[in-house]
Amino acid sequence: DGTFYQFITFDENCMPKYAIDYSTHNSRISLHVHYYKNGERSHEVEYIKPGDRLYEKHKKLFKGVKI
Repeated sequence: DGTFYQFITFDENCMPKYAIDYSTHNSRISLHVHYYKNGERSHEVEYIKPGDRLYEKHKKLFKGVKI
């Protein structure tokens, strides 16, 4: 249906920097970020919302996201 699901951004060495997901985390559907360190995805998340730096940078992608 075109609803946003995931976006991953990479650095100049083609290593992942962060992934923005719209999925269930801790029993709730949310828009959240997983950061990568040395190519490994962190289990910790940062929830994002309108006004946050990453939300504003990528908001054109968030079709169908309900905050």
